[in-house]
Amino acid sequence: MVLSGLCGIGNCGYPSSRRRARADGAPLFVEVLRAENVKKTDVFGESDPYVTVSLRETPSAKAKRVDGSVKAKWPTVKDDKNPCWYSTSFVGRSARGDHGLHVKLWDEDRGSDDFLGEVCVPLRTMPDGIAKQLIIYPPGDEKNEHAQVVEVRVRRSFPSVRKKLILIRHGESEWNDAQSNNKFRVMLARVDHPLTAVGVDQALGLAKHIETAQREGSDDPCVNDLLSAQVVYSSPLCRAVQTALLGCAPLAAARPSLSWVLRKNAREKRNLGGRDSSGQEYGDKMARCLHDEVAELASMHVEEGGDGALLDEAALHRLVDGLDFRETATRWWQDTREDGDDAASRARQLFFHQVLWDERDAIVIVGHSHFFREFFAGHFSAGMTARVEVGETEHSARDWKKKKLSNCGVAHVVLDFAAIREAWREGRQPKEEEYRCIDDVTLLFDTKLVS
Repeated sequence: MVLSGLCGIGNCGYPSSRRRARADGAPLFVEVLRAENVKKTDVFGESDPYVTVSLRETPSAKAKRVDGSVKAKWPTVKDDKNPCWYSTSFVGRSARGDHGLHVKLWDEDRGSDDFLGEVCVPLRTMPDGIAKQLIIYPPGDEKNEHAQVVEVRVRRSFPSVRKKLILIRHGESEWNDAQSNNKFRVMLARVDHPLTAVGVDQALGLAKHIETAQREGSDDPCVNDLLSAQVVYSSPLCRAVQTALLGCAPLAAARPSLSWVLRKNAREKRNLGGRDSSGQEYGDKMARCLHDEVAELASMHVEEGGDGALLDEAALHRLVDGLDFRETATRWWQDTREDGDDAASRARQLFFHQVLWDERDAIVIVGHSHFFREFFAGHFSAGMTARVEVGETEHSARDWKKKKLSNCGVAHVVLDFAAIREAWREGRQPKEEEYRCIDDVTLLFDTKLVS
C-alpha cells in the first residue's frame, strides 16, 4: 500500500503523475467521484474506464500543460459503465482562474486504450469543495447523442495533518469456522459468508465494551477517540457489515449524526478459492439483502439462547436504512484470485487516499485481517519502526505484518501526514517513505494479535 514517488499507475496504483518544471500558485487537488453512461467499446461486457486530469494554460484541450502540473490518473474499473472512485489527487499549482481543468475519459484495452472523449473547463467555474458534473461526448458523436458524465470536485486546501483510525476486525464468520473444522460443503455452499453465532456474540461483546466506556467514562484517550468518531467505514462484505452494525450500534445511539459508509476499497482481497470474498448483491438489492441478514441474525441469536434485549433488530434495520451505498451501486468485487494483483493493490491505495482526504479526524474502519496487515506493513513510519525494534512497544514489526487482530479486536492507529503535506507544498508528489505515516498503534479492550 505504498506509493513510489512519481511512478506510473502500473507499478504503484496511486493516481500517477509526470512532473514538469515547478510553477507558482497554490497546490490544487481534484477528486474524481464517479462516471455515468460510459460508452461501450468492448465486444463482451462494458468498457473498462479510467480518468486522467491535468491543468492547461487556457480552457482548451489543445493548450499547453501548466508548468508544475502533473497528469493524474484514476485507475481502471473493470467492466462498468457507471464506475466510481471517490478519490483525490494532487494535480499541480494554479493561481489563475483562466487555467483549464482538462478531464479525459478512456477505456483500457490490450494494446492501445480507446479514447472516449474529453472536456476542458475554466478553473473559475469550479468552486472549492463543490462537486460538478462534466459532460463528455465520445469522438465521432457529432450530434451529441451519447452524453457521458464525469463528476469531479476541486479542493484548494490540505487535509488534516493528523488523523485517528480505529480498526476493527470482523467477528467469526461461517467461512472462518468451516475452514478451521474442514467443513468444505459449508465453504462452497455460498459466497460472502455471514457471522456465526460465535461471531454475533463477539460483536455484541464489542458493543458492551463501548457501552461501558460511554456509561462510566474512560481515561484512555484512544478509547475516547473511538467514542467520538464521526464516521464508520465498513467493507461491503457481509461479515464486516454485520460486525459494524452490531458492534458499533452504541456509537450510533449516542451520536445520531454518525455517518455509515460502505467502502468497496476496504474489502478483503480474494485468495485462491476464497468464495468468502465475493459479494452477493449490489445496487438496490444489496440493501434488501442486508435487511434479510439482520432478520436472520436476530432469529439465530434467540435460537442460540442469546438475550434478545442485547440485539435490537428494529434499531439495526434503521442503521441499514442509513448506510451510504454509493460505492456499491455497481459490482464491487472480483471473482478471480487477487494475490499480488495490481487491481487489489490499487484498491487499497485508493482507500488510503479516501482516509487521507476525509474531513473527519476520527474514523472507525471495520474490515479484514489481510487488509489490515497490508496497511501496517506499508505505512509504518520510520519513528514507529524504530520504537518497535528497540522494544518500546509490546509487539514486533513482524507481529504487525504477519499476525491478525483477534475477531472483533480493535486497534487505535495515529497517522501523521506532515511529510505528505510538505511534499505538496513543494509542488511535487510525495515519495514512498513520505507515505509511511503510521505514528502509533495501540490495542484496545481485550484485543490480541493471533497467528
